[in-house]
Amino acid sequence: MSDLLKRVKTNALLSAALYALLGAITLILGGILVYGPFEAFTTVVRFIGVFLVYAGLSDLWISVQVGKDVRQAEKDASAMRNAIDIKYRDIKDE
Repeated sequence: MSDLLKRVKTNALLSAALYALLGAITLILGGILVYGPFEAFTTVVRFIGVFLVYAGLSDLWISVQVGKDVRQAEKDASAMRNAIDIKYRDIKDE
């Protein structure tokens, strides 16, 4: 039981530290917005633009990969349709 209690306390401390860190980051970013709103706006718009470019490139890459997989699946399906099933019998066994 004491091991469980130690883990709960450790998790609570980590959680509190994380909340404190996020609070400090929020405070700093809020201060930046108060003292330099236009520069902050420009920076935010640039970040959004960078993320949109990344999203577009990753969408294109995913589309190409899915297209390759679809073409390969069509080839595999075509090969399966054209396959001839035969029964194999080993002559050595006779």
